[in-house]
Amino acid sequence: MAETTFYSSSGDGYVKYANAADWATAQGSADGNAVDYTSADNGEFCEVGIEGDGQYRITRGFLPFDTSGLPDTATILAATLSIYADSNVIDDDNDGDDWINIVQASQAATNQLVNGDYDTCGDSVDDPTEGATRIDIGNINANQYNTWTLNATGRGWISKTGYTKLGVREGHDCLDNAYVGGTGTYNRMGAYNSEETGTTKDPKLVVTYSEETTTTTPSQTTTVPPTTSAPPTTTTPSQTTSAPPTTSSAPPTTTTSAPPTTSSTTTTTSVVCYPWTKRTKPTTPWTIRTKPLPPCPIPDVTTSTTTVASSTTTSFFEPD
Repeated sequence: MAETTFYSSSGDGYVKYANAADWATAQGSADGNAVDYTSADNGEFCEVGIEGDGQYRITRGFLPFDTSGLPDTATILAATLSIYADSNVIDDDNDGDDWINIVQASQAATNQLVNGDYDTCGDSVDDPTEGATRIDIGNINANQYNTWTLNATGRGWISKTGYTKLGVREGHDCLDNAYVGGTGTYNRMGAYNSEETGTTKDPKLVVTYSEETTTTTPSQTTTVPPTTSAPPTTTTPSQTTSAPPTTSSAPPTTTTSAPPTTSSTTTTTSVVCYPWTKRTKPTTPWTIRTKPLPPCPIPDVTTSTTTVASSTTTSFFEPD
Protein backbone atom coordinates (compact mmCIF):
# COMPACT_ATOMS: atom_id res chain seq x y z
CA MET A 1 0.00 0.00 0.00
CA ALA A 2 1.29 3.46 -0.91
CA GLU A 3 0.25 7.07 -0.41
CA THR A 4 0.93 10.03 -2.70
CA THR A 5 0.18 13.73 -2.20
CA PHE A 6 -0.69 15.89 -5.20
CA TYR A 7 -0.89 19.71 -5.12
CA SER A 8 -3.25 21.71 -7.31
CA SER A 9 -1.96 23.18 -10.55
CA SER A 10 -1.95 26.78 -11.79
CA GLY A 11 -5.52 26.53 -13.07
CA ASP A 12 -6.98 26.58 -9.55
CA GLY A 13 -9.18 29.50 -8.53
CA TYR A 14 -12.80 30.53 -9.00
CA VAL A 15 -15.40 31.63 -11.54
CA LYS A 16 -18.31 33.74 -10.26
CA TYR A 17 -21.49 35.38 -11.36
CA ALA A 18 -21.95 38.73 -9.58
CA ASN A 19 -24.47 41.55 -9.69
CA ALA A 20 -27.37 39.29 -10.68
CA ALA A 21 -30.81 40.79 -10.39
CA ASP A 22 -32.20 37.55 -8.96
CA TRP A 23 -31.18 34.17 -7.67
CA ALA A 24 -32.19 32.23 -10.79
CA THR A 25 -29.94 34.32 -13.00
CA ALA A 26 -26.92 33.89 -10.76
CA GLN A 27 -27.44 30.17 -10.22
CA GLY A 28 -28.59 29.06 -13.68
CA SER A 29 -26.29 31.02 -15.96
CA ALA A 30 -24.04 29.05 -18.29
CA ASP A 31 -21.21 31.58 -18.03
CA GLY A 32 -19.81 33.58 -15.19
CA ASN A 33 -18.75 37.22 -15.39
CA ALA A 34 -15.54 37.19 -13.33
CA VAL A 35 -12.61 34.82 -12.80
CA ASP A 36 -9.53 34.65 -10.60
CA TYR A 37 -6.86 31.95 -10.99
CA THR A 38 -3.77 34.06 -10.28
CA SER A 39 -4.23 35.15 -6.68
CA ALA A 40 -2.49 33.30 -3.88
CA ASP A 41 -5.42 33.98 -1.52
CA ASN A 42 -8.94 33.88 -2.92
CA GLY A 43 -11.15 35.41 -0.24
CA GLU A 44 -14.27 34.52 -2.29
CA PHE A 45 -13.22 30.97 -3.29
CA CYS A 46 -16.65 29.43 -2.61
CA GLU A 47 -19.71 31.46 -1.64
CA VAL A 48 -23.33 32.51 -2.12
CA GLY A 49 -24.77 35.79 -0.89
CA ILE A 50 -26.56 39.06 -1.46
CA GLU A 51 -24.43 42.10 -2.12
CA GLY A 52 -24.91 45.47 -0.49
CA ASP A 53 -27.03 46.70 -3.37
CA GLY A 54 -29.34 43.66 -3.11
CA GLN A 55 -27.92 41.74 -6.03
CA TYR A 56 -27.00 38.06 -5.88
CA ARG A 57 -23.58 36.51 -6.16
CA ILE A 58 -22.43 32.90 -6.49
CA THR A 59 -18.79 31.78 -6.64
CA ARG A 60 -17.61 28.26 -7.58
CA GLY A 61 -14.11 26.92 -6.88
CA PHE A 62 -11.93 24.82 -9.22
CA LEU A 63 -9.02 22.53 -8.25
CA PRO A 64 -7.17 20.57 -10.99
CA PHE A 65 -4.52 18.02 -9.91
CA ASP A 66 -2.03 16.25 -12.14
CA THR A 67 -2.42 12.67 -10.91
CA SER A 68 -0.84 10.96 -13.93
CA GLY A 69 1.99 9.79 -11.67
CA LEU A 70 -0.24 7.10 -10.21
CA PRO A 71 0.67 3.61 -11.47
CA ASP A 72 -1.62 2.24 -14.13
CA THR A 73 -2.17 -0.83 -11.97
CA ALA A 74 -3.06 1.19 -8.86
CA THR A 75 -6.29 0.46 -7.02
CA ILE A 76 -7.51 3.58 -5.24
CA LEU A 77 -8.28 2.67 -1.63
CA ALA A 78 -8.83 6.09 -0.10
CA ALA A 79 -8.47 9.77 -0.92
CA THR A 80 -8.84 13.09 0.87
CA LEU A 81 -9.00 16.68 -0.35
CA SER A 82 -7.62 19.33 1.97
CA ILE A 83 -8.21 23.07 1.48
CA TYR A 84 -6.46 25.68 3.61
CA ALA A 85 -9.14 28.19 4.58
CA ASP A 86 -8.18 31.83 5.05
CA SER A 87 -9.82 34.15 7.55
CA ASN A 88 -12.92 34.66 5.39
CA VAL A 89 -15.13 31.93 6.76
CA ILE A 90 -18.70 33.26 7.08
CA ASP A 91 -21.97 31.46 7.85
CA ASP A 92 -24.67 34.12 7.79
CA ASP A 93 -27.56 31.92 6.61
CA ASN A 94 -27.39 28.90 8.88
CA ASP A 95 -30.48 27.12 7.54
CA GLY A 96 -29.21 23.57 6.99
CA ASP A 97 -28.16 24.16 3.40
CA ASP A 98 -25.07 26.01 4.56
CA TRP A 99 -22.51 23.38 3.69
CA ILE A 100 -19.66 22.94 1.22
CA ASN A 101 -18.92 19.81 -0.76
CA ILE A 102 -16.79 18.43 -3.59
CA VAL A 103 -18.02 17.78 -7.14
CA GLN A 104 -16.36 16.75 -10.38
CA ALA A 105 -15.32 19.65 -12.61
CA SER A 106 -14.53 19.72 -16.31
CA GLN A 107 -12.80 23.06 -16.87
CA ALA A 108 -11.46 23.49 -20.39
CA ALA A 109 -7.81 24.03 -19.36
CA THR A 110 -5.86 23.06 -16.29
CA ASN A 111 -3.63 26.14 -16.27
CA GLN A 112 -6.33 28.80 -16.39
CA LEU A 113 -10.02 29.57 -15.95
CA VAL A 114 -12.48 31.37 -18.19
CA ASN A 115 -16.05 32.59 -17.75
CA GLY A 116 -17.29 29.65 -19.79
CA ASP A 117 -16.11 27.25 -17.06
CA TYR A 118 -18.82 28.48 -14.71
CA ASP A 119 -21.30 25.69 -15.44
CA THR A 120 -18.63 22.97 -15.60
CA CYS A 121 -18.35 22.83 -11.81
CA GLY A 122 -20.26 19.57 -11.36
CA ASP A 123 -21.85 17.09 -13.74
CA SER A 124 -25.00 19.22 -13.61
CA VAL A 125 -25.90 22.67 -12.37
CA ASP A 126 -28.68 21.44 -10.09
CA ASP A 127 -28.06 18.52 -7.74
CA PRO A 128 -24.61 17.62 -9.04
CA THR A 129 -23.14 14.31 -7.95
CA GLU A 130 -21.30 14.78 -4.67
CA GLY A 131 -17.95 13.02 -4.21
CA ALA A 132 -17.39 13.47 -0.48
CA THR A 133 -19.06 14.08 2.86
CA ARG A 134 -20.54 17.54 3.26
CA ILE A 135 -18.97 19.88 5.79
CA ASP A 136 -21.17 22.46 7.42
CA ILE A 137 -19.69 25.92 7.13
CA GLY A 138 -20.11 26.26 10.88
CA ASN A 139 -17.53 23.45 11.23
CA ILE A 140 -14.99 24.89 8.83
CA ASN A 141 -11.94 26.25 10.63
CA ALA A 142 -10.28 29.46 9.44
CA ASN A 143 -6.52 29.62 8.87
CA GLN A 144 -5.97 25.88 8.70
CA TYR A 145 -6.56 22.87 6.53
CA ASN A 146 -10.10 21.46 6.32
CA THR A 147 -10.38 17.96 4.88
CA TRP A 148 -13.07 16.22 2.82
CA THR A 149 -12.97 12.42 2.61
CA LEU A 150 -13.85 11.24 -0.88
CA ASN A 151 -16.46 8.54 -1.20
CA ALA A 152 -16.38 5.73 -3.77
CA THR A 153 -17.79 8.09 -6.42
CA GLY A 154 -15.19 10.74 -5.69
CA ARG A 155 -12.37 8.19 -5.76
CA GLY A 156 -13.60 7.11 -9.15
CA TRP A 157 -12.89 10.63 -10.48
CA ILE A 158 -9.18 10.25 -9.83
CA SER A 159 -7.30 9.85 -13.09
CA LYS A 160 -4.22 7.66 -13.41
CA THR A 161 -3.36 9.02 -16.83
CA GLY A 162 -3.96 12.77 -16.62
CA TYR A 163 -5.62 15.46 -14.50
CA THR A 164 -8.16 14.96 -11.75
CA LYS A 165 -10.51 17.95 -11.89
CA LEU A 166 -12.46 18.76 -8.76
CA GLY A 167 -14.91 21.55 -7.99
CA VAL A 168 -16.15 23.15 -4.76
CA ARG A 169 -19.74 24.37 -4.27
CA GLU A 170 -21.97 25.68 -1.47
CA GLY A 171 -25.18 23.89 -0.47
CA HIS A 172 -27.76 26.46 -1.62
CA ASP A 173 -26.08 26.55 -5.03
CA CYS A 174 -26.01 22.74 -5.40
CA LEU A 175 -29.65 22.32 -4.36
CA ASP A 176 -30.85 25.44 -6.17
CA ASN A 177 -32.41 26.71 -2.95
CA ALA A 178 -32.36 30.51 -3.00
CA TYR A 179 -30.20 32.18 -0.40
CA VAL A 180 -32.46 34.25 1.87
CA GLY A 181 -29.97 36.05 4.11
CA GLY A 182 -30.14 39.79 4.38
CA THR A 183 -28.46 42.33 2.20
CA GLY A 184 -24.68 42.25 2.52
CA THR A 185 -24.60 38.75 4.00
CA TYR A 186 -22.82 35.61 2.77
CA ASN A 187 -22.10 31.95 3.26
CA ARG A 188 -18.43 31.84 2.32
CA MET A 189 -15.09 30.04 2.57
CA GLY A 190 -12.00 31.88 1.36
CA ALA A 191 -8.96 29.69 0.49
CA TYR A 192 -5.31 29.70 -0.49
CA ASN A 193 -4.36 28.46 -3.96
CA SER A 194 -1.24 27.10 -5.71
CA GLU A 195 0.21 30.61 -6.17
CA GLU A 196 0.92 30.78 -2.44
CA THR A 197 4.66 30.45 -1.80
CA GLY A 198 5.65 26.90 -0.96
CA THR A 199 3.11 24.15 -0.49
CA THR A 200 2.24 24.51 3.17
CA LYS A 201 -1.13 26.10 2.28
CA ASP A 202 -1.72 24.70 -1.20
CA PRO A 203 -4.83 22.61 -1.88
CA LYS A 204 -3.75 18.97 -1.75
CA LEU A 205 -5.16 15.63 -2.76
CA VAL A 206 -3.82 12.64 -0.83
CA VAL A 207 -4.36 9.29 -2.52
CA THR A 208 -3.88 5.93 -0.86
CA TYR A 209 -3.64 2.98 -3.19
CA SER A 210 -2.41 -0.54 -3.65
CA GLU A 211 -0.42 -1.58 -6.68
CA GLU A 212 -0.94 -4.87 -8.44
CA THR A 213 2.25 -6.80 -8.93
CA THR A 214 2.69 -9.71 -11.29
CA THR A 215 5.12 -12.49 -10.43
CA THR A 216 6.26 -14.62 -13.32
CA THR A 217 7.38 -18.11 -12.44
CA PRO A 218 9.61 -19.66 -15.10
CA SER A 219 8.10 -22.76 -16.54
CA GLN A 220 9.95 -26.04 -16.12
CA THR A 221 9.82 -28.75 -18.74
CA THR A 222 10.56 -32.29 -17.65
CA THR A 223 11.47 -34.78 -20.36
CA VAL A 224 10.19 -38.22 -19.63
CA PRO A 225 12.43 -40.92 -21.13
CA PRO A 226 10.66 -43.28 -23.50
CA THR A 227 9.28 -46.39 -21.94
CA THR A 228 11.47 -49.42 -22.68
CA SER A 229 9.46 -52.48 -23.50
CA ALA A 230 10.37 -55.55 -21.57
CA PRO A 231 12.16 -58.13 -23.72
CA PRO A 232 9.82 -60.79 -25.07
CA THR A 233 9.48 -63.87 -22.96
CA THR A 234 11.03 -66.94 -24.57
CA THR A 235 9.12 -70.08 -23.88
CA THR A 236 11.18 -73.24 -24.07
CA PRO A 237 9.08 -76.18 -25.12
CA SER A 238 8.95 -78.83 -22.48
CA GLN A 239 10.33 -82.28 -23.31
CA THR A 240 8.87 -85.39 -21.91
CA THR A 241 11.20 -88.37 -21.54
CA SER A 242 9.64 -91.69 -20.74
CA ALA A 243 11.18 -93.37 -17.78
CA PRO A 244 12.20 -97.06 -18.16
CA PRO A 245 9.45 -99.42 -17.05
CA THR A 246 9.39 -100.86 -13.62
CA THR A 247 10.11 -104.60 -13.64
CA SER A 248 6.86 -106.26 -12.86
CA SER A 249 4.88 -109.31 -13.74
CA ALA A 250 2.19 -106.99 -14.98
CA PRO A 251 2.01 -106.23 -18.69
CA PRO A 252 4.28 -103.42 -19.79
CA THR A 253 2.83 -99.89 -19.54
CA THR A 254 2.75 -97.89 -22.73
CA THR A 255 3.09 -94.12 -22.31
CA THR A 256 1.96 -92.03 -25.23
CA SER A 257 2.53 -88.26 -25.22
CA ALA A 258 -0.16 -85.88 -26.47
CA PRO A 259 -0.10 -85.32 -30.20
CA PRO A 260 2.04 -82.37 -31.27
CA THR A 261 0.54 -79.07 -32.35
CA THR A 262 -0.19 -78.76 -36.02
CA SER A 263 3.00 -78.15 -37.96
CA SER A 264 4.01 -78.35 -41.58
CA THR A 265 7.55 -79.46 -40.68
CA THR A 266 8.55 -82.96 -41.89
CA THR A 267 9.81 -85.06 -38.99
CA THR A 268 13.15 -86.86 -39.37
CA THR A 269 13.73 -89.68 -36.98
CA SER A 270 17.02 -91.29 -36.00
CA VAL A 271 16.89 -94.76 -34.54
CA VAL A 272 19.61 -96.87 -32.99
CA CYS A 273 18.80 -100.55 -32.79
CA TYR A 274 20.86 -103.15 -31.00
CA PRO A 275 20.51 -106.78 -32.02
CA TRP A 276 20.49 -108.70 -28.90
CA THR A 277 18.98 -111.70 -27.45
CA LYS A 278 16.95 -111.49 -24.41
CA ARG A 279 18.90 -109.61 -21.74
CA THR A 280 22.09 -109.76 -23.86
CA LYS A 281 23.22 -106.52 -25.45
CA PRO A 282 25.72 -106.84 -28.35
CA THR A 283 28.59 -104.47 -28.74
CA THR A 284 27.95 -103.60 -32.36
CA PRO A 285 24.94 -101.35 -32.99
CA TRP A 286 22.60 -101.62 -35.84
CA THR A 287 22.90 -99.24 -38.76
CA ILE A 288 21.66 -95.69 -38.04
CA ARG A 289 18.79 -94.78 -40.33
CA THR A 290 17.73 -91.33 -41.28
CA LYS A 291 14.39 -92.01 -42.90
CA PRO A 292 10.97 -92.63 -41.51
CA LEU A 293 11.01 -95.37 -38.90
CA PRO A 294 10.14 -98.86 -40.25
CA PRO A 295 8.68 -101.52 -38.07
CA CYS A 296 11.16 -102.46 -35.41
CA PRO A 297 13.03 -105.64 -36.39
CA ILE A 298 13.18 -106.88 -32.91
CA PRO A 299 10.20 -108.94 -32.00
CA ASP A 300 8.38 -108.58 -28.80
CA VAL A 301 9.68 -105.05 -28.25
CA THR A 302 7.21 -102.45 -27.20
CA THR A 303 7.90 -98.91 -28.40
CA SER A 304 6.88 -95.60 -27.01
CA THR A 305 7.12 -92.43 -29.07
CA THR A 306 7.15 -88.91 -27.64
CA THR A 307 6.87 -85.92 -29.99
CA VAL A 308 8.41 -82.61 -28.93
CA ALA A 309 8.06 -79.73 -31.40
CA SER A 310 9.47 -81.08 -34.69
CA SER A 311 11.69 -83.98 -33.44
CA THR A 312 10.80 -87.52 -32.41
CA THR A 313 12.58 -89.74 -29.91
CA THR A 314 11.77 -93.43 -29.78
CA SER A 315 12.44 -95.56 -26.72
CA PHE A 316 12.51 -99.30 -26.68
CA PHE A 317 11.53 -101.43 -23.76
CA GLU A 318 12.58 -105.01 -23.32
CA PRO A 319 9.75 -107.30 -22.45
CA ASP A 320 10.05 -109.48 -19.43
